[in-house]
Amino acid sequence: MTVELVPIIRMLLERLGVEGVSAVTVLVLLGVWIYSRRAARIGSAAVGTAGRAGGTARAVALVLLVLLLAGLISVDLERGRQLVKGGLRAIPAEGFPWF
Repeated sequence: MTVELVPIIRMLLERLGVEGVSAVTVLVLLGVWIYSRRAARIGSAAVGTAGRAGGTARAVALVLLVLLLAGLISVDLERGRQLVKGGLRAIPAEGFPWF
């Protein structure tokens, strides 16, 4: 079932006495309202996905912490510094203006 909104909106605007620029403003605001609802729906899905990713990251960090404290893995801080420096040099400066 499809409902054509244009005739309905046109009739409502005529009954309310809205004409000209005011009618266009009403239509623009109605469009913004519809698309903001869609954006909110998509945003809530993104938040749910980010929450799951955050939970996974916390679980991985906890497992790594337990393995580190148990002595099953070790941390080489100098190698970590080298990797971070190499990664920062690989990022193009024009792509990230805050670097």
